[in-house]
Amino acid sequence: MDALISTVAGLFACFYGYRAPRAGSVPTSAQQRATKILRICGPLVVMFGLMRFVMEQPAAATWQRHSTNDRFASVEFPGTPEAKQQTDTLNGISVQRTSLTYDVPFKDISMFLSFSPLPPEPPEQPNVPDAERFAAVKAHFTQQGFSIVRESPMRLGAGPGFALDLQRDGGKLRMWIRIAYVPWRVYRVVVSSTGSHHDDLIINHFLESFRVESTGA
Repeated sequence: MDALISTVAGLFACFYGYRAPRAGSVPTSAQQRATKILRICGPLVVMFGLMRFVMEQPAAATWQRHSTNDRFASVEFPGTPEAKQQTDTLNGISVQRTSLTYDVPFKDISMFLSFSPLPPEPPEQPNVPDAERFAAVKAHFTQQGFSIVRESPMRLGAGPGFALDLQRDGGKLRMWIRIAYVPWRVYRVVVSSTGSHHDDLIINHFLESFRVESTGA
């Protein structure tokens, strides 16, 4: 977008710098100086904008499979992800989440592979069903203003899981989640898109490459 703005601004400068004066008009010295500046700066701004067009073209995706540090789940990233750790809190319960994250250049797309231990089960309800855990995830996002576009159970490699597609702000923010529950742990991939690339093919490639290698059961 910045490259386009620069190029258009340069073209306007060239237009006003090189347009013929009105018949019978005599430009003042100030107008002559402004015209000279526009004739010099206009082409330079156009060249700068075109150079930004070339420089801002994203590099071709280099897909490589990366695993969680316990090697139980993996996904293909289009570039080198960064490892992060943070604390999640849901319904008053906090757990440590370990993630690999990658921001796609120039596309406002973020990708995540993460896993965390499952929170302790309440004594009055041992063996909480996965569907109930998934329902809590959906409730968490709907409370944040998201609406559900699609949800379904699905197979994710060695274990069962769920797919959840969400949107907010009239579709300006889209989010895709694939989540798998295994004994004592939860694995997930998340893609968020806040720009104009919701249909980019790298999103589907990333989501479809997610798999649970082993349930450890």
